[in-house]
Amino acid sequence: MQWTRFCHDITRTSLKGPQQQHCLEALAEAAVPLAPVTEAINTIWVKLSQLEEGYQPAARIFQCATCRLVDCQFPLDCPVQDVWVHEDEAITLHCDVPFAVPPDLPITWMFAKDIRTQDLALFEELQESLGEPPSLTLQDPTLGTIACRLGAPSETLARKYFYLNVTQCLLPLACVLVLAAPGLSMPKQTLNIFKKTLSNTSASALKKTSWPKDCSELVSGSPSGIYIIQPTGLHPIKVYCEMNVTNGGWTVIQRNQKDTAVTWAESWSTYKYGFGNVRSEYWLGTEYIHQIAKQKVYQVRFVIWDTKNNIKFADYNLFSVEDESHGYRLRLGSYTGTAGDAMDSNNPSNVHNNMKFSTKDMDQDTSRKNCASHSGGGWWYSACYSVRLNFKGGMTWGSLCKGDCKSSLILIKPAPYH
Repeated sequence: MQWTRFCHDITRTSLKGPQQQHCLEALAEAAVPLAPVTEAINTIWVKLSQLEEGYQPAARIFQCATCRLVDCQFPLDCPVQDVWVHEDEAITLHCDVPFAVPPDLPITWMFAKDIRTQDLALFEELQESLGEPPSLTLQDPTLGTIACRLGAPSETLARKYFYLNVTQCLLPLACVLVLAAPGLSMPKQTLNIFKKTLSNTSASALKKTSWPKDCSELVSGSPSGIYIIQPTGLHPIKVYCEMNVTNGGWTVIQRNQKDTAVTWAESWSTYKYGFGNVRSEYWLGTEYIHQIAKQKVYQVRFVIWDTKNNIKFADYNLFSVEDESHGYRLRLGSYTGTAGDAMDSNNPSNVHNNMKFSTKDMDQDTSRKNCASHSGGGWWYSACYSVRLNFKGGMTWGSLCKGDCKSSLILIKPAPYH
């Protein structure tokens, strides 16, 4: 089929019969001495296609266009890039891509306040420009997602997204630790201020400074709210810690409500690194959930607000998510609670325990159709579900509420030792 298409491209006409046969034979003969080169090129492309997007947020953006030009499906939606910045510190974002674009290509900058998202319906336009320089400088950054679009709306080549983690640095050391996280850059001016401020601080004191690995390591009596944690081997991340439920120490990995502004119909890479607003509805990130839960033996609590706004819960005494190479497969232990054991089932068509994670562009369920695309959000589907919490609109939890649950919350923390 490829040779036939090549003959068509060379001759600019559709060959048939003897003419097509002669062309195919000529191409086959010419390709014999090029076989090693062709094989090498194909191997290179296979390796490129197998490249992961990377764990450093600052590096992921340059790997959003590794496809061959002839294979690129436009528009290219790059994964959301985390950017950490002080609230009164100017920042410049660049809308560059690793391939050539026309010099007069329109560049449009957009902003979605207080939310991490790739849903274009939530963005408001900031400015539009032509050609160089494809950059935007913000003097007073605000929490939310900045997006840039290369090309007109009807002919978009690529879209890049930057989630601004705007911090109030009341403690200089805390601020610098955030900005100096792996994969993130720290302005020289900020570094100099840090050096002056902490010039009398001993090296031993600095070595002892660290972030908690999860919310269970917060000081006893800490209030519920937004904190920075740093799981083992990972850069610092921002999470919501629930400190008022069952002795506290819970890390919130998901929160949703019926009238959410989040679409939840996001891509694999977006689910991988998280989206939404940590203050309201959000998904922490499948990769981050995996990294947290592999540190110790964890438990999970699903909290459901049913159609009458009654609060029900489902506890599983074990919780883990395997790594990406294993599809972020979910593992749950024994159930106790008031909501019903909807995550585990003897029915293979609606079980969620032991299932891989699926999204609209990564179908890993056991159904012939794509459950994530059909059902509106990423989840541990089988064929298809008895639980649907990552969804815009009424949620589902077994027989408790089918499409009319009002809110959901997923919490994890280390399991108690017996």
